[in-house]
Amino acid sequence: MTRLWLDCETRSLVNLKNVGVDNYAKNSSTEFLMLAWAVDLGEVNLWQPHLGPMPEELKELLLDKTVTKCAWNFQFEKHIFEFVLGMPIELKEWMDPSVHAAYMSLPIGLGKCGDALSIMGKKIPMAQDEGVKFFSAPKKAKEDVGEWVARSVFQRLEFQPR
Repeated sequence: MTRLWLDCETRSLVNLKNVGVDNYAKNSSTEFLMLAWAVDLGEVNLWQPHLGPMPEELKELLLDKTVTKCAWNFQFEKHIFEFVLGMPIELKEWMDPSVHAAYMSLPIGLGKCGDALSIMGKKIPMAQDEGVKFFSAPKKAKEDVGEWVARSVFQRLEFQPR
């Protein structure tokens, strides 16, 4: 069974915690910024739509109903793919590792689960959720390109399927 590991980064003028994932994904201001993805235990790839169209390999994997799409708290990715990217993916195609973590009495928060399992990997030291806040908070039209690149590298390092 092929597994496609996915981690989306978005931003919007609406606050996800205040409006919920459905309203967030359907809001016209919600932007898709980047996607870290990997096939099984392969290399982590980063797609940034502002740099070019979706890679063909990724598109084929997303459209393949035999490929299991995996994402921590998958409803976010599922909604973003459907309502922001226009790519609905059936519920039966998804797998959520946080459900498996909860079944084993582990924390369902990604960072806390990793800590509980003593998973160590390459990470750029920063405050909890700092990377997510950088990408998700509304920005002025001019972004600091150097910081964008540095954060993109962080995104690749943070997303390491095991």
